[in-house]
Amino acid sequence: MVPRSTKLGKKNGTGITTASYPIHTSVELFICYKYSMLKFNSLLLFSEKPDTLVEFYKKVFDKDPDFSDGGYSGFQLGTGMIVIGPHDKIKGENKTPERMLINFETEDVKGDFERIKGEGAKIIKEPYNPGEGEDMSIATFADPDDNYFQLTSPMKMDN
Repeated sequence: MVPRSTKLGKKNGTGITTASYPIHTSVELFICYKYSMLKFNSLLLFSEKPDTLVEFYKKVFDKDPDFSDGGYSGFQLGTGMIVIGPHDKIKGENKTPERMLINFETEDVKGDFERIKGEGAKIIKEPYNPGEGEDMSIATFADPDDNYFQLTSPMKMDN
């Protein structure tokens, strides 16, 4: 959040200049989004057997990769991309799959859970509702390299 009496300009990297005066909250949010926040670009998922992962994720995403070149394949998902490829230091399955979970948002966690389960994905946790509400649902799987991924219902943000 931009402090209410901050002078914006080249010094803090925004490239815009304003006088030093209180800034309206919606302007603060715009400036934070437009000039200050990092935007997710891609996730690189390396494997000893990338072709196996690509075939698996084709079933999970129900689509072919958006590109395949030089041993790398990428799936565009929303504004980000998951790129799968080889790496000479990666051997075997993930030994600490809980370290990072990849979340995929869906309006139908239970339906997509059944579809992905039917494709043979390893089930880590069946759909459940965290907390007290019924408006959020999560299910967890493992891919062939034992990387964990989750299906999540859209997060409802309070305004």
